[in-house]
Amino acid sequence: MSDPPPSSNLSQCLPQIHNYAKKFYSSNDALHGLAHIQRVLTNAHRIHVLEGGNWELIETIIWLHDIGRSLEKERQKNHAILSWELASAFLTQFSLPDHILQEIRHGIVAHSFSNGESAQSLEAQIVSDADKLDALGGIGIFRACAHQALHHQGIYHVLVHFEEKLYRLEQMMYLPLGKTLAKIRTARLRQFHAHILEELKEFSS
Repeated sequence: MSDPPPSSNLSQCLPQIHNYAKKFYSSNDALHGLAHIQRVLTNAHRIHVLEGGNWELIETIIWLHDIGRSLEKERQKNHAILSWELASAFLTQFSLPDHILQEIRHGIVAHSFSNGESAQSLEAQIVSDADKLDALGGIGIFRACAHQALHHQGIYHVLVHFEEKLYRLEQMMYLPLGKTLAKIRTARLRQFHAHILEELKEFSS
């Protein structure tokens, strides 16, 4: 029996996209592994319910947006660019229209904090907001601490990360719900930050 022809329907491609993407996400990596993908999907769906947009496209972008992260250091290239390169090569097996491929590319590339491409489509904005929300609040505190620990750095590096990156995210949200949630979660970061500084003063006095 011959293989079925490639599909031009994104929803029909999603099971294969999931299986491909899962190879790049460890279940043991709480920072950028499967748990991160699931949280971003949850954030995105919450925003999508209010804002609309093509959910299959949003889901595709989320599953593929970080697949190049493990290659970033080795190849000295932004992980979003690497993710699109890997995704593009994989998606050639499907007969997806060019405009869909360009929407996927834009969503992947524009999600990156440091890549310099702002999200223009609704789907890209939803993904960007959903991804940034995972860097804020209680989970954001955990991720910041875990990231610095992995790099053998301490409390002060965590606080610098808050100031140099995480506090900026609230101003970079696109959609109303994203902005509201970011404000709430940023307040949690600031509260944690204040407690740490207060306790550090006790030890230094």
